[in-house]
Amino acid sequence: MIAPSSVLNSFSLKQYTGANTNSVTLQEPGENYLYVTNGNLNNIAVVALTGTNVGDQVTGLIPLDGIRTR
Repeated sequence: MIAPSSVLNSFSLKQYTGANTNSVTLQEPGENYLYVTNGNLNNIAVVALTGTNVGDQVTGLIPLDGIRTR
């Protein structure tokens, strides 16, 4: 199923370019953090979740410089 072009054209992702998000994961239940791997930035963004779907913010970046994963 593809969204109608009128819906797709109403969204702009320009402000989100450059991070190249590879994956996301939630912390254990009861903890309110989302971890986002950013390939082009070589880090993990830590996002504090408010539970309201409004105002969630990146609260930190964990650098991965020199760390290799398989």
